[in-house]
Amino acid sequence: DIGSILGRTFDTLGREWSLFVVLAAPAALGAFVQSQIAPSTTMSASAEPRLDDLVSFVAGTIVGTLFSLLSVLAVTAAVDELWQGRAAGVGDAFARGIRALPRYLGVAILFGLVIFVLVAIPVALILAAPATASGGLVVLFGLGALVLLPVALWVGARLTLLVPVIVLDPAGVTGSIRRAWELSRGHALMLFALSIAIGLIGALPLWGASLFAAFVPNAIIGGIALAISTLVYQPLSLIAITIAWGDRIGGRHADSEAMARGRGRGTGALLVFGLSAILFVIGAGVAAQY
Repeated sequence: DIGSILGRTFDTLGREWSLFVVLAAPAALGAFVQSQIAPSTTMSASAEPRLDDLVSFVAGTIVGTLFSLLSVLAVTAAVDELWQGRAAGVGDAFARGIRALPRYLGVAILFGLVIFVLVAIPVALILAAPATASGGLVVLFGLGALVLLPVALWVGARLTLLVPVIVLDPAGVTGSIRRAWELSRGHALMLFALSIAIGLIGALPLWGASLFAAFVPNAIIGGIALAISTLVYQPLSLIAITIAWGDRIGGRHADSEAMARGRGRGTGALLVFGLSAILFVIGAGVAAQY
């Protein structure tokens, strides 16, 4: 039930917002650092790419990803603790998340290799083909991409629960993938719809922050706005997915007195939509000055 999961997501965020703000702080810091050391992310389409821009972009992406990953794993661990009726401490959440880091990196490397092969082979064929045949290969590659897009979306939906499985139901690299695949059987459409819904809601603060990045020439101001929005949007989707995982494994989170439904939804909604409105209003006002 998407409505139930969304409601419990806002309830969890609203009741424990201070905890999740602290756990999301590394992701916010990573977003700020990335915005400062990766100037190529804000280059216009007509700008001439330079090697130092590429280096800055790669370095910023690595830093931002690593900091964000700490928050991803810690938030997931904290949600599970809360929904089992136990107090979730910051140190314990980060410690549990760090223990899951090798499995997460193993899964990420495996998927990276698969994606690289799927992309590298067609590109290599296009580059190696004679000029007279390259046009046909490009068209064929484009058609293949269109055909594979629904497949990719379906696979993504089937693996929606992968992060909570890695953190909370450890079974090795390939075992985690199989477990996430099994848990989503018969529920891929619901999980896909949940991801879209929570993604759109969580993106609202980011869209507001993007006004600062797009129109304010001061990169520090834009970075601060992005970091603030990250404090809210980053935990939101992880809470929802972890609650969905709890439902799929048989109601592990169903009877938590500490997380009784409906007691924090107003606060959670105010955090998300209130922050989004503030960022939009201030961002639009600042943008009008430039």
